[in-house]
Amino acid sequence: MKIVILDGYIKNPGDLSWSRYEELGDLTIYDRTQAEDTKLIIERIGDAEAVLVSSVPLNREVIENCTTIRYIGVLSTGYDGVDIKAARERNIPVCNIPTYGTNSVGVSFVRAGRMNRMKFISISYLALILGIS
Repeated sequence: MKIVILDGYIKNPGDLSWSRYEELGDLTIYDRTQAEDTKLIIERIGDAEAVLVSSVPLNREVIENCTTIRYIGVLSTGYDGVDIKAARERNIPVCNIPTYGTNSVGVSFVRAGRMNRMKFISISYLALILGIS
C-alpha cells in the first residue's frame, strides 16, 4: 500500500518516528505542502491509497482527481479541511484523532483564568473528567 503524509513536519519535526506507518506500506513524507496549491496536492498524492494530513485541505477537486485514495487520516482533532461529502460519495473513510491534545487544552483553559463563572464550571467539569488538577 502506498501511504503519503502531506505535512509531516507539523506533527513530527524530527523527534518522533514514522516507523509504524512504514510497516504498513510504501511511505512518502512531505514536510510541508502548500495548502493553496491544489495541483501540487494532487501531484504529491499521486497513486497513494492512504493520505494523512494535518492542515492540508483535501477538497472535492483533490478527492475526485486522486482516484486511488482508499483512506484519509487527519492527524488532529477536526476534519473540517476534508470534503466529507466528496469522500463519502467515493466510500472513503475519513478518520481523525478526537483526543489529540485534550489534556493540554483542558489545562490551558483551566489555567487561563479569563472565564466567567459558567465557563469556569464547564472547564472545571472537563478537567475533572480528564483527571487534570
